Amino acid sequence: MTKRVNYIAIDLGSANTRIYLSDQGLALDEPSVVAVQKKDKYGQILAVGREAIGLVSGASSALKTVWPMKHSVKANFPLILEMLELFVDQSVFSCDIQRCVLMAMPLFLTKAQKKITLETVVTQTGALLGYFIDPNMAAALGAGLPVTTPTANLIVDLGARTTKVSVISRNKVVYAKSCPEGGFKIDEAISLLVREKYHLLINDRQAEDIKRRIGAASPSLQVDYLEVQGQDLFSGQPETVNLDSEEVFTIIDERLKSIIALVHSAIERVPPQLTADLAARGLVLIGGGALLRRLDFLLSVETSLPVRFADEPLTAVVKGCFLSK
Repeated sequence: MTKRVNYIAIDLGSANTRIYLSDQGLALDEPSVVAVQKKDKYGQILAVGREAIGLVSGASSALKTVWPMKHSVKANFPLILEMLELFVDQSVFSCDIQRCVLMAMPLFLTKAQKKITLETVVTQTGALLGYFIDPNMAAALGAGLPVTTPTANLIVDLGARTTKVSVISRNKVVYAKSCPEGGFKIDEAISLLVREKYHLLINDRQAEDIKRRIGAASPSLQVDYLEVQGQDLFSGQPETVNLDSEEVFTIIDERLKSIIALVHSAIERVPPQLTADLAARGLVLIGGGALLRRLDFLLSVETSLPVRFADEPLTAVVKGCFLSK
């Protein structure tokens, strides 16, 4: 009797790691972050994901959070592997069912790093096979686009560290390009604004909260305000300032320019026989960064195309990995 195959789909993202199992659905959705001792130069992991964030926020200054894929991947690659192994331990349990791993990984990982990562998961789970899944194709599949038809499907995946733009048609990636802009860069720009204008230090989570609550990709007639508390650069004491949405928009607008240029570049390179499809079908947004307020409006104005969100923009890639089986 032939055993059924249990597919393990993994989206290893800079901001979030997601694992999808064929017999369970979405089994894990956690921030790609670890907690380590500040003085431990080898970075022994004490916790991962939300547990790591909670551990550091509720502990002494002896602990810190590290996002292994936020900056130098080369230096933190061992942390990436260990973090992923712990996530797999949390969600994939031993059984006698045949397994196959389907995995999408960040573009900035080298071929050697991707190979090591996939082999690590295959060995850990006891899978018979493991495959790399093109994140562009996975995004299109997860967004429910008709990738096998001769029509053009334009996808913009605005992630934490990288934005990817691709055109899919006839089950092939017709065009794909990326730029090193995403949610992390916007957060850093907001932190820098608060530091330089108000001489206040804030952490990454506060910057992300500012972006989420009063940030936008296009200006609004109504100005929103947000009270932000941080550490005064000169006195070291807690201080509070009021940010307004206009100054935050100015910062975000600057970061979005290269993303808009990337989308224009993709549209210009679409084969002539597919341009009519783009005018009719428009583009689809996925990724956590795509949830920035009024980003769909901005892209529609800039490209003169209809713009819509995937039904589940955050989990499109991991579901697309699973659907590629």
